[in-house]
Amino acid sequence: MTKRLPFDYESFDIIFHPVSNCYVEDVYHIWNECFCVLRKGGVLLAGMDNGINFLFDDHDTEPLILKHKVSYNPLKDRALFDKYVDADGVQFSHTMEEKSAVS
Repeated sequence: MTKRLPFDYESFDIIFHPVSNCYVEDVYHIWNECFCVLRKGGVLLAGMDNGINFLFDDHDTEPLILKHKVSYNPLKDRALFDKYVDADGVQFSHTMEEKSAVS
C-alpha cells in the first residue's frame, strides 16, 4: 500500500478499501493513489478504524485510563514498538484529517 499502484490512471469505477490503514504510517499516499486510478465520478468505499483501541493500554481494567493520543505511532516510541511488534504487529492510528484527506 506504500507503493504506486500498478494500474493506469482512471482505471476503476469503484474502489473497495477495507480497514487496512492501521498498517500504514502515511495514509496520504493511499488516498492519492486511489484518486489517480479512480475514474471521474467513481466511488471510493473505505472502511475506517475509529482508533479507540489505540488510546488505552489495558482494555480489561476499569476505569479505562487514557494512555495515548491520536495519531498513535509506535515507530516514534520505542517502548510501544517493543510492546506490540510481536503481539499485534506494528499498527498506527490516524487523525480524522488524515483519514479524509484526498487530493
